[in-house]
Amino acid sequence: MKTLVTYAAGKKLAMFVTHGASEGQEDLPPWLENCRQAATGADIIAFFNCRGEVDQNIIDFLLKNDDPKMREFGRKGPESKGQPDEARLRRARTWVKDVLAKVPQVGTD
Repeated sequence: MKTLVTYAAGKKLAMFVTHGASEGQEDLPPWLENCRQAATGADIIAFFNCRGEVDQNIIDFLLKNDDPKMREFGRKGPESKGQPDEARLRRARTWVKDVLAKVPQVGTD
């Protein structure tokens, strides 16, 4: 299986990441940095992240995990219900417009 590193190397990349964590969660910055590292070799021209809704199957999986930290994430999962909310969706739309303004349009001639 090819990875993001394989596809992204040498290319401009705009990364859009959703996650179930609240924006203030202390684990979030290292997770987001791991996302950036997954695109090593790419020119990351923009990076966006926001909270999204965690699927119930993932919550159930986390709750059954042997790792107490994973179980805690599972217990917090229902807090993500209804995410992204309207404010996050507005931020995402603005981000997309900004990214599109940064890159030349392909196939518009």
